[in-house]
Amino acid sequence: MKNFDKEPFATFSIQDPALSKISYPPRHPIITSMSFSTNGKWLLVGTAGDAHYVMDAFDGRTLAKLEGYVGLERGKASKSVDVTPVRGISGEEVGWTQDSLFVVGGSHTGKVHFWETSQIPEADVPEGEDIKVLQPLVNLDGHPGPSRCVKFNPRLQMMVTASSELVSTNI
Repeated sequence: MKNFDKEPFATFSIQDPALSKISYPPRHPIITSMSFSTNGKWLLVGTAGDAHYVMDAFDGRTLAKLEGYVGLERGKASKSVDVTPVRGISGEEVGWTQDSLFVVGGSHTGKVHFWETSQIPEADVPEGEDIKVLQPLVNLDGHPGPSRCVKFNPRLQMMVTASSELVSTNI
C-alpha cells in the first residue's frame, strides 16, 4: 500500500507499424476501454477507430489487431459514416467471453463480431513488421443502430447487446 503513490509499475503504448503508413506523424488510437482476459494473459484495448488491440498483460507487447467492423465513433447513427474517429460515443462495445476463447465487439452497423483468441500469436513480432491482423470468425446481425454495449452473463451463458434498443441472445 505504501508504494501506490510511486511511479507506475509499467507503462505500455500500442505499437502498430501500420499507423505510420497511414499518416505522418503516426496518429495514436483514441483508447475507449481496457479489460483483462479472464485467464489473465491478455489486455484488450478498445479504440474509437476501426481496430481494437490485444496486448500481453505482463510486458505490454501488442500481439494482435482486431479488424473487420465499423468503429462506433463516427458521429450519430443517422449520419453517413465519417472517416475520422472522435471521442465520447463508445466505451463498452468490446469485451471477452467468460472463457477468454473469444473477443466480442459491437459495430456502427449494428452487427456483433466474434474474434477467436486461439489466433493470437505468442511470439514477439519482429521490429518494423506489422502485427497479426485478425478478422472476425462470426458476424451476427444485431439490431438497428450501433451496438454500443456488449456484455456476457457467465452464469447463465447469455450475451446482451444494447444501443437505442436492447437485444439478448442465448449462447
